[in-house]
Amino acid sequence: MTLPALTDSDKNDVPMVVIGKMEAQEEKFPPFLHFDNKTNVIYMNPNSKYYAGRVYYFTIVVKESNSDSVKYPYYCTVKMTGDKVEYDNSIDYTDVNYTISMLNEDSKGTLFFTSPVNLTFLAQNNSMRFHEMFNIFWRDTTYRTNNKNHTLLDFEVDSYGEDN
Repeated sequence: MTLPALTDSDKNDVPMVVIGKMEAQEEKFPPFLHFDNKTNVIYMNPNSKYYAGRVYYFTIVVKESNSDSVKYPYYCTVKMTGDKVEYDNSIDYTDVNYTISMLNEDSKGTLFFTSPVNLTFLAQNNSMRFHEMFNIFWRDTTYRTNNKNHTLLDFEVDSYGEDN
């Protein structure tokens, strides 16, 4: 979301935007929110199931750069849909990331995981589509100007390899 350009009607200072927390709220600042103050763009990328069913709060404060008394706060609420999922501390979670090799002329490539992954479940459940379980996207050459990820429409696993 791009915020509108700021102007100082008095023309005596430079306006700026600050994104902040609302300390008195039960839920905290959305951990998936990022603000780029150079472009005035707020990015939200809720990439975890643990954000579902929660309400997050933050403030957008428009203020003068050289003054702490001239402030215009805007209170924002982010309501995440879905059922609340509680984090189970008794489970030893491992973050696993992956990279995809360059695709060949047949649009085939290889996934490389940062930690060992047992893909037996996927191999045994061929009806389960790989791209429905994992967030896979692609970017085109205009990504630097439009910051848009394109969702992958289909992804077929031909082979799980010898090491699964």
